[in-house]
Amino acid sequence: MNLTPSPRRISWKRKLLFTLVLTLLCWLVAELAFRLAGYDFEDPRRALGKVPPFYRVPTEPAGTFSYHRPANLQWQGRPLRTQLELQGFTDSDYDQEMEVRIHYDQDGFRNAPGMDDWSMVFVGDSFTELGHLPDQQLFTSIVATGSGRTVKNLGTSYTGPLTHLEYLVHYGIAPGTRDAVLVFFEGNDLDDLLLEEIRQAAAARPGYRHGNLLDTHVPQRSLTWALFSQLGRLPGSSGESAANATCQLGAESRRVTVNYAPLEMQVGHQRWELMIGALDSWAAVCQQHDLRSWLLYLPCKHRVLQPFLNVDPTAHPALRAWQPGPLPDQLSRLCESRQIKFVDTTAVLQQSAASGELPYNTVYDTHLNAHGSRLVGELMTRQVKK
Repeated sequence: MNLTPSPRRISWKRKLLFTLVLTLLCWLVAELAFRLAGYDFEDPRRALGKVPPFYRVPTEPAGTFSYHRPANLQWQGRPLRTQLELQGFTDSDYDQEMEVRIHYDQDGFRNAPGMDDWSMVFVGDSFTELGHLPDQQLFTSIVATGSGRTVKNLGTSYTGPLTHLEYLVHYGIAPGTRDAVLVFFEGNDLDDLLLEEIRQAAAARPGYRHGNLLDTHVPQRSLTWALFSQLGRLPGSSGESAANATCQLGAESRRVTVNYAPLEMQVGHQRWELMIGALDSWAAVCQQHDLRSWLLYLPCKHRVLQPFLNVDPTAHPALRAWQPGPLPDQLSRLCESRQIKFVDTTAVLQQSAASGELPYNTVYDTHLNAHGSRLVGELMTRQVKK
């Protein structure tokens, strides 16, 4: 007779409870470890490192309230293809994009290092920076080659006319500078003025500290929060196309993205008054430094392609309703009254589209492509030579 007691069998409920308790303890240990180590799950520097510089918000303080890119920044790769993939879109438009090497000078702009004098300066936003194109394809480089002038490029994404004025004052005037060109992009420069006015007013208040934008980041050190945040960030656009319109250029039908098409009602009195003030300030600085003053008008993609465009029914109602307004003529008259030379690029870009050559990138990114940049550069060269 076997008197040895049989081992007690542990029920599946107890096993499950033990597993859950052990998992929770391990999780708590990991949570505590990450917090003690000071690891930041949302460090913006780590996130920005994946993004081509062209698509990054400038973070280094400039002037009284504005920002520029870090000094001597370098990047190599395929900007359009990289950004499209980061956003989760499936379009193949940039599959054959060539790698470019992008470098920025000691002040965070797209110029040769050590440039200490120049006769002409262009100041603008992403349409002047054109961070998806190599140096030689920038319209500022084309103007330099075609006119024999030394040209400085002060273009940075996510900036507007008030920032451009600060760029001119702090980085744009050298002993040999004779011409200053404000590059105005129809799509968002008026909206940027509203945001810049708010920031400029904040900078004038006592106690304002104008520091690096990245330093304002509050570290997120919780593993638990990071996990649930990632679960909530499943990309809604993944697997979709970025296109929202069809463009009929001759016999060829192209899928494109259109955005930045401000309705005339959105221009409004406040934006227009801010634009008048910005141009008055631009003209005053140019006069003070004996500079010939210019405004180079770059239309939104929608204005140029409008005769050939069929916007998708699912696109934003404002894009479907948009019709070209009189903004170029209004700005031309405003510039004339202030002795600012006005150059409108709309006609040459429209002529290119009418001939079947698209002057803009196709999907997601709506900036000038190499062909459009060349057209703008050649037009400006002709104006400079007059």
